[in-house]
Amino acid sequence: MYSKRLHTREGGINLMQANNANHCPLCGKGNNCGNLSGLPQGSCWCSKATFPPDIFKSVPPELINKTCICKSCLENFEIKKDK
Repeated sequence: MYSKRLHTREGGINLMQANNANHCPLCGKGNNCGNLSGLPQGSCWCSKATFPPDIFKSVPPELINKTCICKSCLENFEIKKDK
């Protein structure tokens, strides 16, 4: 079980909340993963998206490959990267 420490990224999220595969490991909100909701494997938006390697540096190590980054966090990362 994960500790209740906060991962600090723009206010921080509770790792207990993000531990659920349906929540984004960056913001803690629902990630709307189609693969988890029963869509055929590979038909989710994230299967077609490109995730820059640097975005994973913001994910707590214990959540890597455990939960999907949401579309909003990916879009926000891309916006910040381009500034």
